[in-house]
Amino acid sequence: MKVLFAVSNENISESIVKKYQKDYKEIISSKNVYYFNAIQKELQKDNTYDRIVISEDLEPFTNNNYDAIDRFIFDKLDAISDEATNSRRNDTPIILICSDRRSKSEDLLVKLFSIGIYDAVIGNDRSIDQICKLIRKPRTKKEAKLYYNIDTEDVKYAPENENEVSEVEIQNILNYYKKLGRNDEKYVEGFENIASQYNNEQLKVIANVLPINVKAVLESKSPTYQSIMTASVKEYIKNEKDDDGLSAQFIQDKSKPVGGNIIVPSAVNTSKVRKVQTSNPVQNIENTEEIKEEPEVPVTPTPKRRGRPRKNPLPTEETVPVEPKRRGRPRKNPLPEEIVEDKKVKENISEPLNLFDIPTDTEKNEINSEPENILPGFESFDSIENKPNISETRNNNQFKTEQFNTIPNNEVKEISTNEEFEYNPNNNLQGLLTGNKKLVSFVGTSKNGTSFLVNNVAQLISVSGVNTAILDTTRNKNSYYIFTQNEEQLRNTAANSIRRLQVGAAEGIKVNNNLTVYTAIPDEDVGINNYSEILKTLLENYDLVLIDCDFNTNFGYFTESQEIYLVQSLDVLTIQPLTAFLRDLKAKNILNPEKIRIAIGKANNEVSGRERASEKQIKEIINYIEDLKKSRILVEDIQDTIERKLMAYGKYQLAKTYITYRYTRELVRKANTTDQSIKELIEGESEYWNSENSNKNATVVTTQRDYLAGITSTDITRRFLLPEDIVKAHDAGILHFHDADYFAQNALTNCELINLEDMLQNGTIMNGVMIEKPHRFITACTIATQIILAVTSSTYGGATVSLAHLAPFVRSSYDKYYKKYKEKGLTEEQCKKFAEDDTKKEVADGVQTFNYQVNSMTNTNGQAPFLSVCMYLGETEEYKKELAMIIEEFLNQRILGFKNEKGVYITPAFPKLLYVLEEDNIHENSKYWYLTQLAAKCTAKRMVPDYISEKKMKEFKVDKNGEGHCFPCMGCRSFLTPYIDPETNKPKYYGRFNQGVVTLNLVDVALSSGKDFDKFWEIYEERLELCHRALQARHERLSKVTSDVAPILWQYGAFARLKKGEKIHPLLHGGYSTISLGYAGLYECVKYMTGNSHTDNGKGKEFAIQVMQKLNDKCNEWKEKEDIDYSVYGSPIESTTYKFAKCLKERFGVIKGITDRGYITNSYHVPVFEEIDAFSKLKLESEFQRLSPGGAISYVETPNLQDNLEVVLQIIKFIYDNIMYAELNTKSDYCQECGYTGEILIDDNLEWYCPNCGNRDHNTLNVARRTCGYIGSNFWNKGRTEEIKERVLHIDNKDDKE
Repeated sequence: MKVLFAVSNENISESIVKKYQKDYKEIISSKNVYYFNAIQKELQKDNTYDRIVISEDLEPFTNNNYDAIDRFIFDKLDAISDEATNSRRNDTPIILICSDRRSKSEDLLVKLFSIGIYDAVIGNDRSIDQICKLIRKPRTKKEAKLYYNIDTEDVKYAPENENEVSEVEIQNILNYYKKLGRNDEKYVEGFENIASQYNNEQLKVIANVLPINVKAVLESKSPTYQSIMTASVKEYIKNEKDDDGLSAQFIQDKSKPVGGNIIVPSAVNTSKVRKVQTSNPVQNIENTEEIKEEPEVPVTPTPKRRGRPRKNPLPTEETVPVEPKRRGRPRKNPLPEEIVEDKKVKENISEPLNLFDIPTDTEKNEINSEPENILPGFESFDSIENKPNISETRNNNQFKTEQFNTIPNNEVKEISTNEEFEYNPNNNLQGLLTGNKKLVSFVGTSKNGTSFLVNNVAQLISVSGVNTAILDTTRNKNSYYIFTQNEEQLRNTAANSIRRLQVGAAEGIKVNNNLTVYTAIPDEDVGINNYSEILKTLLENYDLVLIDCDFNTNFGYFTESQEIYLVQSLDVLTIQPLTAFLRDLKAKNILNPEKIRIAIGKANNEVSGRERASEKQIKEIINYIEDLKKSRILVEDIQDTIERKLMAYGKYQLAKTYITYRYTRELVRKANTTDQSIKELIEGESEYWNSENSNKNATVVTTQRDYLAGITSTDITRRFLLPEDIVKAHDAGILHFHDADYFAQNALTNCELINLEDMLQNGTIMNGVMIEKPHRFITACTIATQIILAVTSSTYGGATVSLAHLAPFVRSSYDKYYKKYKEKGLTEEQCKKFAEDDTKKEVADGVQTFNYQVNSMTNTNGQAPFLSVCMYLGETEEYKKELAMIIEEFLNQRILGFKNEKGVYITPAFPKLLYVLEEDNIHENSKYWYLTQLAAKCTAKRMVPDYISEKKMKEFKVDKNGEGHCFPCMGCRSFLTPYIDPETNKPKYYGRFNQGVVTLNLVDVALSSGKDFDKFWEIYEERLELCHRALQARHERLSKVTSDVAPILWQYGAFARLKKGEKIHPLLHGGYSTISLGYAGLYECVKYMTGNSHTDNGKGKEFAIQVMQKLNDKCNEWKEKEDIDYSVYGSPIESTTYKFAKCLKERFGVIKGITDRGYITNSYHVPVFEEIDAFSKLKLESEFQRLSPGGAISYVETPNLQDNLEVVLQIIKFIYDNIMYAELNTKSDYCQECGYTGEILIDDNLEWYCPNCGNRDHNTLNVARRTCGYIGSNFWNKGRTEEIKERVLHIDNKDDKE
């Protein structure tokens, strides 16, 4: 399949190609062109295209004269359809992506239908999926009529040209007479048959092109011909209006010579014909040669075609060479093979090179195919250049006004126009451009300091008393960053300044008394293309307007400008990005060399005054290059020339500076974002790496090693492994593709429940060493930590182990001690007592070993294992007593804490403790109530354990047999779904895992809908499908993995006991593992759409439940189709909350209560700043937790409750009865400088400090906060820090009040 694309954005064509190849398993060969005329040229050069995809908005319009636009579009498409014939002489389907104002039944679609364009897409059908379907199977005529919603009566096939005869038909008629040779009777008979198929006006056209010998016979023997030829010449001329195609004006005066261009049908001998080049319209011809008899050549008759209804076939006794009828009007321009050029004429054509000569499309393609030849300073302008500090900008005097050609007055130049020119100077604006007013544009690439130059020039001129304005029309909006100085008031002013200009209000950022800046949030649509109103307001209020432009700036600004400065760096004197821009100016008749100025910066400004090249010398260099008269000059040639000429002028220092600059820019071009990320990580320059994970220290080499691998993995993932639209959605904050830094390795899974029981009881193998079943508890603890290290090194998420799996080894130790004392002859009572004492001691030692190992070991992810430990008495009846001993010891050691380098006990991050509430421990009279009391004490001091309600979980987690189950989460919050092992017919949880997570930004869905609920659900559906494809990418990455990639997981018991080389594919299906559809920002989503919080127990909550139910419905739908256990998951978004918030501000601006913070709310949580008591919060969130079967956690924020454990126990009991999984967030901090043990605070600049001594050194502050289920202790990014600062307490400490 070969497709020609003419769309406004190459990303569209690339996405279509990828989607088509993926869905239909067929390779597409494609090419992109960027103008309507370029489509025609390409089709004339290459007739092998199978499909043509055109975007109606291919070329911009600056007015709203829709009738004129429609005429322009139709004329262009009609001309393109003339050329759209493939190598098999069949019409090439044209797929038109209509503008959003199009609707069915409108006149343009009726006209397109009449010329055979059946594949326009309108409204919601303008999707990549629909375009791929049309590429695969274009519409039939009947299907198009139904889709366009038109009646046959509405269709008038080329009504303005109904008397035309297509070139193909003319050629067929000539071929027919050519075949007949000299046969007078056949001449007459043939013409009579032709006359039965055409009207009189068409017959006049046909008669005009017939050979003289045929005409002579018909004039004497054919009554029909005689009748037609006696028609009034005046009447004929009145009706014949075609001035642009294969016309056939009947020439009455045979003595008058034929004038104009001569177009000869390709079927006729053209050996003596020359093309006369002229600017006049194509005229008519009369073939003056007699046709000589030639052998008959059998050919195929014409197939029925689209467009205007076909006449009956020509009357032939034998088949003749017939070409297919074409759509609509006849070809306005002949095919290349129909024109014979005079070589002498061609040789006389000269193509001189000068700075303003524009390369042809072919040259453009050749240039674009050689990215290595792009000059320094002409890299992509997608990235934002370094922004100078405003204070530095104001005081920087290295630029002098004379360097930029002093701006003369009254230099308004006339711009040539024509009828089709859309950017004519606005008379009202021109009237404002008096002697004291001036518009000046500056344009260049993002890397050569255009914005910096504009800002400095503006400030230098303004301080001299000239009332000046800067208008930033660039995509990057550098002035937004430079002049807002990150102040909220200035940001708000900037964000709305351009919008205000359109309504006549000049309210920008006031830099000084004579300088005002107008800018906007980068990439935000502020109506910048409404240049007339914007410039009108500026000229009414300012004497000088400096316009900061890039190559995407609306051409209207250049039309109105009196001067256009091309900001260059000495090395930009080639015909590459700059000439692409100049080409566009020339195409719009805006290019006027007298308006163009050359502003030289960079290298020329880095040397002293004597060493600088003068303007005259620079122009001489330009003229020298122009005089080379080369059709194409490589960048290296230009650069070498500049160096030689500079040295010839004696500018050795400047030449040296230029050479250095040239070399460094080459290195920069070869660098990429991966290089920059690595540099920032190693040098500790980036806030992102320093706060990416609150449990990772980016300055430690082991962590850096993991991050370095992750940077490479992310780069590979983005460029090769993920579809481009998913990468773009991830970058835009529409979704988050979690853990892309581990995605390149196709063997890595996310979270898991380690089957410690199988590995300890049946033995395992690590690094080729067999580990047999241990016989003591302390040995089991040591082996368990080694297993945990090995497993978490082969995965990237959190892991959970159960203490119930260690309990049997406590009894083994007891039995060993009992036997020892029995052998010494002690009494039964003594044996039991001493054995119990020794066992308790070993349990204490074993737990301490476990804790030390987990917190001191570093896995290959550059961190301590993200481990949770489950304390569930109900997991065992046989070893419940031993399990209680282990739980008690874990709680006691956690209450004590771990010592830091100062020897002070602090709160450790790992392992996280999961305490299951059940009937045996929830009541004061329960057997193990003492453990719950101990847990409450531990929570009050160390924020753990978290609490799982067996009662509620058994309500939520029900298997296919109707039985409820209780089991721990994997890591911090990811829960499995119920699963019955088909081999044992028993529930199975340990050894199962999660395949990965993709999180949807619900806030973006809401804001994209503009509060339109119908649009919300439509966008929601589209975004969910995008997430679905992202999740499928995760699944497919694992689907071909064999057990050999991670033997500890797949062969030696952590997940399974597969054979060597066996595929893990079965474990990815049937519910054994889950894959998670995450979500974030439910509160902001609901607040924006309804105006209420989802806590209102009204329409806000009702809408929130609908949103959540939709997530579950889609997961169930996908699960049913694919047998993959999709599950809804309340994502942690520890650092992603900040990313989402920044992206939302960039896309939608600052919206009060929605995007005005540095974070968005986690999952379904009540927002941290909303006042609500602990019990109401837990009760409300329980309803949403039930709708997050893939995992979720709720919390309450509390003050210091170490002296009020009754409140803690009260909350614990409430959790048991009302919510499946929850935790209490207390404060557990320490200042190493002064020994303060209260809460470390956050100031208004989001910096942590000790309220006792003012210490702000992160290295000497031990701060622990729960941010996403786990406790973090290495500080957080600004967004998350702001969220922590704004948390309100959900419970009062009554004792403190008293």
